[in-house]
Formats: sequence, structure tokens, C-alpha cells
Amino acid sequence: MRLFCVMLSCILALAVQNRAQESHSQPVPHARLLTSDGGRVDWSKQNRIAFDRKGSDGFYQVWVTNPDGSGESCLTCDRPGAPTKHKGNPAWHPSGRYIVFQAEKDRVLPFLNNLAAPGRGVANDLWLMDATGHNYWKLVDVPRFPAGGVLHPHFSHDGTKLFWTQLLKSSGKLGIWEMKIADFDDADGAPRLTNIRSLTPGPMRKFYESHGFTPDDKKIIFTAQVETGMSDIFEMELATGQTVNLTNTPQDWDEHSQISPDGRHIVWASSRNTSNKFLNLWIMNGDGSEPRMLMDCHTNKGSPMYSEGIGPGDSSWSPDGKSLAVYLISDRDEKSGSVWIIDAMK
Repeated sequence: MRLFCVMLSCILALAVQNRAQESHSQPVPHARLLTSDGGRVDWSKQNRIAFDRKGSDGFYQVWVTNPDGSGESCLTCDRPGAPTKHKGNPAWHPSGRYIVFQAEKDRVLPFLNNLAAPGRGVANDLWLMDATGHNYWKLVDVPRFPAGGVLHPHFSHDGTKLFWTQLLKSSGKLGIWEMKIADFDDADGAPRLTNIRSLTPGPMRKFYESHGFTPDDKKIIFTAQVETGMSDIFEMELATGQTVNLTNTPQDWDEHSQISPDGRHIVWASSRNTSNKFLNLWIMNGDGSEPRMLMDCHTNKGSPMYSEGIGPGDSSWSPDGKSLAVYLISDRDEKSGSVWIIDAMK
């Protein structure tokens, strides 16, 4: 009888615990398709979304649209002064006057075009255009030899700094990269970068990917490869160089982190719980606590954001922090993708 009472008490305790956990769980957010043919994204303070899209010639162009899908237009298609090959990874200046992006060098051998796509960045320079796509400025011209390139430029919230990663040389599958930061100035209508310097967080200097600034512009968020060959999400204080590992899961691949406008949450793509074959969308507090899956993109074929490919890549928060634009990769080679809007994030 005593054993029965103990077992009954344990069952009741587990039931209460499960109900408590369920009461604190959050429902799967609503997702809607913005475009079935789109790539890396950035959502401006002026409520416009920039994204890249592969054209019929195989090269990516930069497009803009409203959050409801209206007002879509290509800013770089057949524009005088624009680079002629891949153009992608757009990011808005907080004023809404400019878009920074990466672009393949005009003189690149055809067999390198795949490596020069926006998601890889080989032989890419850093460019800036105005919000109409009529004026262009090359900000960084990377060396041709050894192999050079750039990835994921992001402006600070006050618009005075630009943060990106730059390829130093080829090595292994991903190459050797470093993080760069510079002062941005557009005095006299001539945008330019000055005081370009390298950031060296920690002993592992292999693959880095830049993801932006905290709301107070005192810290940067980035991906870094760790000793296991996988990657984690890190935060670094610019004044001191102090670095914190926010995910600390060295057996998983963590990438594409984006911090909410109020700094309270970070979304990112992670391979955890997928045997490192795919990525799902995760969310955590700004200090790395309470990580949870936000969107499972591989289990249910009937779900809106189901993917047979890699899963979520780049993302960007809406200005009010209530929605998220997500680039969903459809295949393992990043040759096709779509852009989704996840509403009611909070």
C-alpha cells in the first residue's frame, strides 16, 4: 500500500510539472510567405525589406519590397554604375538613405561564380548604393590574390560604423576569415569608410560571420568556428574585447544570429537535435539563457516553413520587434530559397 501511494504521488507530481511546463510554453508563431523566390534579408527602420534574388542569368540582384509584398522592385537590375555579377546580402543604413551590399568582382573566372554567390562571398567587394539604386560607391576593394572576399555587412544603430567579415585566404572548406569594423561617413555626398581595423576575438581564427550590433552599439554579435569544427554564437564588447559564448554547443552548428530591437531576444539557426544535417530556427534571451526552438522546418511536411534543404538562414527583425523576416533555404547547395514573415513574435 505504501509503495502504491508513493507511485501515485510521483505520477501526480509529474502531471502537475507537465501542466506547468505546458502553461509556460509558447505556441508556434504564424508564418506567411513574402516571396517564393528570395534570399538574404534586411528590414529597415522605415519598414521596407531588402533581399537578394537570383535572376534568370544565374546572378543575384538586390530587391526591395513592403512587408505585405507590395511595391516590389529591383534596385540593381541593369543599373549604370552597378557591379555586373552577383550582388547580395543587403543591409540598410538606419537613415534609410543607403543600402550596403557585397558584390562579385566583374573579372572573375566563370567556374568561380558559385563560390562568389552572396552566401559564400569569395571575390566579393563591399559596395554601397542609395535607396533608389541610382548611385553606387565601392567601399572596400579586396585583394585578388590570395583569395579575398566579404560577407554580411551591418551598420551600427547610430549609422557611424560598419561591421563585416573578410576572407584572408583559402584553407579547407570555409577558408580563413577575420572580422572588420570601420567608421562610416557620408559628408559632402561622398560615402566612405575610414579607420578600418581588424577584430581578433579569442584564439580560434578561422571562420567568422558578422551579424550586427547590440541596440546600444557597445557590442557585436557574430558566428565563430570552434575547436570541434562546428560553430557557436558569440558576443564581444568593443571597448574591452571581452567575448562571451552565447550558445556554447560545440557539437552543433549555430549561425545567423539576429538580436531584437530591444535587445531582449536573439534568433538564430541551429543544427541542435537534427544530427547536424539541417538547421531549425531557435530563439534565446539576449544573454544566451532559455534557448528554445522557434520553428521546426523539417519534421512536418505540412507546415508552412517546411524545407527539404538546409532550413533557415539569414533573418531580420521588424522595427517594432513584433515580426521576423526569414530566408528559408530550399536545398543543400543554397541554389533556391524563399522569404517568410513570422508574425506575433512576442
